[in-house]
This record gives sequence, C-alpha cells and structure tokens, in this order.
Amino acid sequence: RGSVNALAALGKIQRIATLAITGALRTTPNDLLDAHAGVLPIEQLLQKACHRAIVRIATLDSTNPAAELAHKYRRSPARTHITSIQHLIEIFNIDPTNFETIPPKTEPLTQEPLFHLTISKNIEESLELELNDNAAYKIYTDGAAQDGQVAAAAVRIGSDGSSKKLTYHLGTEEEYDSTDAEAVGCLLGIWLMRQP
Repeated sequence: RGSVNALAALGKIQRIATLAITGALRTTPNDLLDAHAGVLPIEQLLQKACHRAIVRIATLDSTNPAAELAHKYRRSPARTHITSIQHLIEIFNIDPTNFETIPPKTEPLTQEPLFHLTISKNIEESLELELNDNAAYKIYTDGAAQDGQVAAAAVRIGSDGSSKKLTYHLGTEEEYDSTDAEAVGCLLGIWLMRQP
C-alpha cells in the first residue's frame, strides 16, 4: 500500500510538471501530457530507475556488501524476509555473474599519477623532447577528415626500429567530424598498447 501511495504522489507531481511544460488544459489525460512533454510515464520512469540501480549493484566489486548480497540471492533466493535487491533481481531477471565488474579506484588522491602530460610551447621544443625520449615504445595517433571522408590511425614504433599500425575508416563528414576521428585514434593507440 505504501508503494502504491508513493507512486500516486509522484504521478501527481509529474502531472503538475507536464502541465507547466505543455501549457495544456487541466483535463488533458496523463498519457497525452507525458508524450507531448517528452517524459516517460511515471511507472516506466521508476522501472528505469530500479533497473539502473540493480545493474549498478551487479557491476560492483565483490568486496561491496550489496554485490555480495546480489550474488547470494541469485544462487539461493530467500524464502522469507525478501529484500529489495532480491525483488529487483527477480523482476528484471538479472544475473550478476554476466556483468563485468568495475573495480573502485582505491588509490589515495595524493598518489603520483602513472603518466605525465607535457605540452610543448613550439615545434622545436616538441622535436627536442621527441629525440630525447628513450622509451621502449612510442605511440602516435591522429584523426582527420579529407575529401569528405573521416578516418583515424595509430602507429607504434619500438626502440629496435619495429613498427605496427592500425587504421580505421569512420565514414563521411556528414556523419562524423575530426573530434570523433581523434577519439577513435586514441582507442587505436590503446589497442596497440595491449598487443604484443
């Protein structure tokens, strides 16, 4: 009964908002108001929020108590004292073992970053930094648009002179821009880092 009352109260609040957004008459049905205001009906909105919550719990690290409960309820559901987590697992048929675990960042804020960003003031300084860099591997990425087409590339050069490259054609300039190409170039560079 409490959930039904809460849903009805939220529905009233949403109706006030959609009436204000659309400027419709007070006798306009809720379904019509929601459609014209571009919002989900309150029932679907709550389902979306619940689904997002249980999916987030399913991606938590096993050290999190909520994730531990989700795995436990999936293996052996409780018969009495059923919790909200178990209800959501059953409603949306969620299996936590099918989700990728996203580990939390545990490093303190005072820890030194694993990489350093350097932006050269001019071309000469950039070339000097490049010549003095004795890294085992160097990766260069780029993305650009030319002749109406958008593409990205990444090259890995080893200190022994070996090289490996990846390229990707995104599509036309009507679909993508150079920012998309640069982002794909970075992804190609990361992929080269992972390859032997």
